[in-house]
Amino acid sequence: MAFRATVFQLAKAGNIEALQEIVQETRTETIHLELEKLIQTEKFNKFLEYLFLAFDCDAEWTVTKKTKVIVKCLKLLQQVQIDDDKHRQILNQISDQINGGMLKPQHLIKICNILLEGVEKPNKNDSWQYLIPGILNEISLCDKLEYQDDLMAGNDYNVEVIKKLLEMKWSKDNIVLLAEMFLNVELTPEENRRVISKFMGCIKCLDPDTIPPLMYHLLKLASSSGPQLLLSLQQHYGGIIYDRRSYLGSVYSESYNTDMSNTDRLHNKLIESEGNVFYHISRLVSCKSVQNYLEFLKNSAKLYEIILHPFNFTLLVIIATEHEIPELIDVIKSAMIRYYIEEEMRNRCFFNELISHHCDLSTVIKQAIDNSRNDRDVVITGLVNVSFVLLTSMPQIGSEDAYAKLGRTATFILIRIVESRTDMVKSVITGLKDALYIGRNASLIIDCFAKIATKFKYFMIQNMPLVMEFFNYFNYMSNYEANAFLEVMMNMARHRPSIKEHAMVMLQKSCYANKLESQMNVVTTYLKLLKYLKISSGSSLSQPSQSSQVSISTQISLSRTFNSSQCTFSNEAICKEVIENLQRVFRLQVEAQVHMFKGLTGAVEENPELNTSIWDFLWQAVIELRNTTGVLPPINFENISKLDGNDWLPIRSVSHMVMALAQLFIHLPENAIENYRTDFDSIVSEMINCDVEHFTYDQDIVLTDGSAEAQMQIYVFHEALNTYDAFMTYYILSWSRESENPEQVIRNLFKAHKRLGDYLRQYQKSKKKDTSVSRSSVTISSRSGTGGKKIKLPNSIMPLHCLDKAIELLYSDSVSWAGSADVLKVLVSFHHYILESFINTAQTTKQCKNFPLDAKHYCQKHFQSIENNLFTYCVLKQEQLREFDCTTAALTLEAFYQVLVISQYISDKTQETLSQTIFESDETRSMDTQQLKRYIETFQELFNTFDVTDDNDSNRISVVMVNIIALLANQIPKTDRNFANKLIDWMKKICREKTLPSKVAANNFVACLINTSMRFTSSAVVLRLIVSALGSTIGWINGEATAEGTDMAMINDSNSTVVLQTVLNELKNHHDDINWIIKRIKLEYDYFVLINVDASTADHLAVKRKERNTCSKLIEVITLLTNINNLDHKKQPGSLTEKILQTTISIFKLLTTLANYFHSTSTPSNLAFHGANFDGLVRHTMKKLVPAVYQLMQSIEESSEVQHIRSIPNVILGIESLKKAVLQLSIKTKVEVYGNLGIGIVRGFRVKGLEKHVGQQEDDDSLMTEDNEEMSEIVVPTPSADEEETDVNAKKRKKK
Repeated sequence: MAFRATVFQLAKAGNIEALQEIVQETRTETIHLELEKLIQTEKFNKFLEYLFLAFDCDAEWTVTKKTKVIVKCLKLLQQVQIDDDKHRQILNQISDQINGGMLKPQHLIKICNILLEGVEKPNKNDSWQYLIPGILNEISLCDKLEYQDDLMAGNDYNVEVIKKLLEMKWSKDNIVLLAEMFLNVELTPEENRRVISKFMGCIKCLDPDTIPPLMYHLLKLASSSGPQLLLSLQQHYGGIIYDRRSYLGSVYSESYNTDMSNTDRLHNKLIESEGNVFYHISRLVSCKSVQNYLEFLKNSAKLYEIILHPFNFTLLVIIATEHEIPELIDVIKSAMIRYYIEEEMRNRCFFNELISHHCDLSTVIKQAIDNSRNDRDVVITGLVNVSFVLLTSMPQIGSEDAYAKLGRTATFILIRIVESRTDMVKSVITGLKDALYIGRNASLIIDCFAKIATKFKYFMIQNMPLVMEFFNYFNYMSNYEANAFLEVMMNMARHRPSIKEHAMVMLQKSCYANKLESQMNVVTTYLKLLKYLKISSGSSLSQPSQSSQVSISTQISLSRTFNSSQCTFSNEAICKEVIENLQRVFRLQVEAQVHMFKGLTGAVEENPELNTSIWDFLWQAVIELRNTTGVLPPINFENISKLDGNDWLPIRSVSHMVMALAQLFIHLPENAIENYRTDFDSIVSEMINCDVEHFTYDQDIVLTDGSAEAQMQIYVFHEALNTYDAFMTYYILSWSRESENPEQVIRNLFKAHKRLGDYLRQYQKSKKKDTSVSRSSVTISSRSGTGGKKIKLPNSIMPLHCLDKAIELLYSDSVSWAGSADVLKVLVSFHHYILESFINTAQTTKQCKNFPLDAKHYCQKHFQSIENNLFTYCVLKQEQLREFDCTTAALTLEAFYQVLVISQYISDKTQETLSQTIFESDETRSMDTQQLKRYIETFQELFNTFDVTDDNDSNRISVVMVNIIALLANQIPKTDRNFANKLIDWMKKICREKTLPSKVAANNFVACLINTSMRFTSSAVVLRLIVSALGSTIGWINGEATAEGTDMAMINDSNSTVVLQTVLNELKNHHDDINWIIKRIKLEYDYFVLINVDASTADHLAVKRKERNTCSKLIEVITLLTNINNLDHKKQPGSLTEKILQTTISIFKLLTTLANYFHSTSTPSNLAFHGANFDGLVRHTMKKLVPAVYQLMQSIEESSEVQHIRSIPNVILGIESLKKAVLQLSIKTKVEVYGNLGIGIVRGFRVKGLEKHVGQQEDDDSLMTEDNEEMSEIVVPTPSADEEETDVNAKKRKKK
């Protein structure tokens, strides 16, 4: 007590000398005792301060006693719990003494050892955190010190301390403190890497709350490291957040129960932890470690699994949004494109088996949105931005399908966001509107808007002022876009009457547009108003409107101009004005009129009360063209077009107008039908009596001379033909058991149609040259071998539902809705007419780039009906049909093929409807499996029993049957391999036994066999058999078969060239697949090396498996290519020989790429290439392919084709490049990959002494040892300076 009082008294008095003296004389134990007594009092800090003041001299005793005092304080801090502020003050006092340079190295080492003991102890004493960095910095200044009886430099001691720290088992309570401590320690790059690795190894045992502060320190610490830190973090979160199966077996089971409630609680805690980590990373985006990580991701878009990992994907979205880095969104887009391209490639069995499905994009997006639903607003905002980038991305050539899927992905993201966050609706609508104004991919944007508006109608109504702004872009929309937009808006009109009023105002602005697209949109608006503004039953449209002086559109415009209260008008009033305004459509272009005629029937179906009014409107238009003079034809066709200078203009489409009337006439009330029946029947009977001369207005016109008058005349003929279609449509649709002889009227109409059609088909007169280029929708196609031009007949305008009834009428055994149709059934030409009309309709439907939802339902209904009728009554009864008429039989099969094609096409075009998932697999869209098998088995039986003859109908039937089989085979689910293998065996049997005279049919059948085998088998057995059969047909260069002898009756001299072309195309597909795989393997290997994945892990083993399988596949390709090079090229056209050489070049380049890859992965101690059997691949290439190529080139040089072959120099370059790459691999690994690589090639690219060289190479190969591992070293001669100069000069000459 006396000592303590003396210290305080002397220190306060400023008597430093006396203070030093009393401290020097006092025993150390006494000082320690005083420290123990004062540690929990307020006087401790002052007492310690006075002691350090006493030690502030150069005497020897001060350093020793100061060290002991510091050590005692540190021990007391470990033993006694004191206030944090006081604890920090004590550490600051000690730190000042350590950093003052007053302690010697041995004393600093002693203090450091005491501090290191606390690192492994799970307590809250963090003295070591603050003091160790200072101690190490002081020691690093020492040139020499003694440690464990050894002399070393200060930096060497620091290395030992860091090594000792890394060897310790850190307490998880101290992890964050350690990270903060290492920030103040000077580390070498290697030490930094090891420290980071140590921390990442400990992260699995940490509580989720500990990870964010740890990552904050590590991001600062890893300033000189690459992207490994964040990639390791991605792996950690990927295992515990995005794979819920890892919860129950994780280290958290010690502190959490495994019931579902605790699991969900843990999941939420992990999500919160991940969000905090994202926050720290985003705040420290300028750190070197984050920059390295982002740079790595930018360069890794080809390995899309990394970018599309939920952790990386979310982090990229956050950084791109907060720091406005659009390049990162482009990285995401590139990864998605790569993802979709690879999905398409998975259709091939070899590729699908080798490249496993690493990620599911829809799941990634769902997880990113679901995990960000509550508190990660920046992620939701960023995903909205990503969606609009995807929607407005312009497709690149060759990647159109992938870019179309980007648009569907964007729609999927926006729908999920609106489902999760209703507060984002306004942002989504605004973004869609802005994206629409950009003018890119407007169809995708409108589709997206339509889907969101249909699914979330309530939210759209809440934001109606914003939605109405879409009308500002209406005049710039295509007709498809306008139709989709109005479909949505009119569905909401019953909740917001202002929509229909807005549409009326827009019509008033647009009705005088000159642009065809705008005119079509005007008509679409009229049709939508008529369709959706329901008229109550019994309402009359003949009543006067609310204002007989001013139109409704004008009243609405005036009310908005003067800000008066909005007018409200009944549906009846608006529909009445719309029908009155339809008269304006006749002033628009003919295409807009046709659009109106086609849409009126659909509007009436939805709004039947309009039928009579619309009929009156159309009938009045027909009456204006009625010929009242009693002279045929009954309609003045000469008034439907006019001359305009040297050009001509169509002004009316009578045929489509009559077609609309015909379909409306059926649904008129009985009393109305009777009123119009006489005039209607009169027009029909007069049209039946018309002949060609009745439609010819100038006998001197030459139809094929291209003049305006000629094209006007052709337009009249076309309209007349289509008018017959319209009248036949009426009688077919109105046919019932009560009808009076409709088959006779149809027969007479068809005969008149046929007379006119036959005249145009047979018209060959050509006396004039083209005098001008005229505007016309009429197509005149050149016909080679004749003296003039052939006039192309128009496609039938008979609607699909009418064709459906006609096909059922002609081929069904009995029809419930009609009486006997024997008059038509025996009329062969009528069968041809109906089937050809349907085929044209199906082909036209397929040409539609976009498919509205209402059109999809209509088409699906009738195509399905036609498919059932054709299969039941035509396909299954092919023998009877062929007996009736071979052409009819061929047409029924072609019609059935078109049905299958169009059904798949419609499904693909509308797969993203709201009732389906956007990421729907092909299997879910294909037809029922049992129905598919039934179809295939039926056509197998037909093909087996079909006797092929060399005539047009027989060849046509064989081609169509092969096309149907190919189409059906392509829809077999990937999981049903047994059925596919049976089909493949059957096709191989047919190829061996059956001969097809049609070259097209034979080639298509072989192509079907190849494609089906590639989808379901990874081997090239089928290709090998086909190449062998080609050899048996074409012959071999050396006259001897070099492949297994196989004869296929289907492959003969007439089609061998086409079949060989198909095989080469398939080899090109093999090349593309393998090239893609090699690039992926290289990326995966580099990634695993970067994140230090152990070679024994499943990931590394998967890479080795891919290497091995790739080499095995290439051996198959080399075998095929060897046999192809051995084919006798003298029986092939020069272009095909050139393609063989080009294919060979591409394979040599592929082998060189693979050799370079193994050069980068192999070492003398790790022969990666040997495990993959690359040496066997090289041996096979050098022994088989190279001699075959030499032989082919020699044969070419000896023939007359050498002047047409341009690829020989590149072939030789490819061989030498491969040899060079293999030699470099041998030098690096000191293992001889291949023995004698053969002699070089002379620079003149002419193979000298080829036979001798081939013989020498075979002898050298026979002497090779099988075990290359016995080779310990390769001696490679170094070329002299003269040789190098000679080689350089040779290269210069080659370039010249």
